[in-house]
Amino acid sequence: PTTAPPTAKWDSETEDSSSCFPGDATVALDAGTQQPMRDLRVGDKVLTHNGAFSEVFMFSHRLEEATYNFVEIKTATATLAITGNHYLYINGNLREAQYVSAGDTVTLASGKQDKVLSVGRVKKDGIYYPHTLQGDIVVDGVLTSTYTSAFSPTLAHVVLAPLRGLYQMGVDIFKLDIGNALDQLPAWWKTMYAA
Repeated sequence: PTTAPPTAKWDSETEDSSSCFPGDATVALDAGTQQPMRDLRVGDKVLTHNGAFSEVFMFSHRLEEATYNFVEIKTATATLAITGNHYLYINGNLREAQYVSAGDTVTLASGKQDKVLSVGRVKKDGIYYPHTLQGDIVVDGVLTSTYTSAFSPTLAHVVLAPLRGLYQMGVDIFKLDIGNALDQLPAWWKTMYAA
């Protein structure tokens, strides 16, 4: 899918660099169960697209105590709370959530399109930003990307390739001194990791 140009920017009075989902957002696990985002862990296999499951290999954000204003997208069958700069599939293309409007369509877990009935704002607890090996994740029944506007999804997938590779080789990247290691990296890499 291609990234479509923006049409109307979401107006938020409290936007910052956080990008993610609230703690009560749900994901589908390969065991056939639904789990709140707050309970999701590295190594869990979550539904991504076309019935496929992919492992969560890291979190950019995992802030239980934070409260945030999320964009709330409602369809006839799903309600998704997501930060405005997080990508999801709108009208079949990857776009930031802040550009979705009533009448657009989002892609459901089944692959079918569902018309957006309303777009609003909701305050929720928790800021969780999981990354899957595949690059997508189904949240509250809606197919989203695991990437944000900090980088294009294609570039973000390339930039995170070393961390995916370490994870797949069995290296627990969270037991490494990631913070110290990130201080040694170029500014563009640190921006990607923190996005």
